[in-house]
Amino acid sequence: TTRILPDTNDAFYPYTTGTQLLNQERYQEAKVLLDEANRKRPDLEEVAYSLARADMALKLPAEVRRVLAPLVAGDKTPKYETVMLTAEACAAGGDHAAAVTMLERAVSHYGVNAAIMNGLGDNYLAQGRNGEALAAYRKSLELSPDQPDVKKKIQELDKKK
Repeated sequence: TTRILPDTNDAFYPYTTGTQLLNQERYQEAKVLLDEANRKRPDLEEVAYSLARADMALKLPAEVRRVLAPLVAGDKTPKYETVMLTAEACAAGGDHAAAVTMLERAVSHYGVNAAIMNGLGDNYLAQGRNGEALAAYRKSLELSPDQPDVKKKIQELDKKK
């Protein structure tokens, strides 16, 4: 019987196995393999995104930003998920202005949705921009009315007026 071993120069094997581990919530093991795949193929957004997901699960927002930076730099148009994960990492690292920039970019490329508006609201709020946070939460609720947490945030902001 002939046994075919994976090509050690190819990113497919570490990416596939790393993604399986990621889906099993075995984040540290996934990170090792996805990091290898990303070193071999830094041009593949899917690989970088999976590595960034592992980093985010391991509470490493600075690593997420480092991994995704080449994908969101300049005038590139990364996938929606890549922009949103970058914004989440910015916020988790306390850089709310950068998170707002990413979320505004998501609006310009992908339009308005409740997730983007909630992210904007949370980051505006963290910056003390209560009026803008309130407007973002209201827009989110308009788009998706069944959000008790957002309703509560709006009520709390209305009390501060």
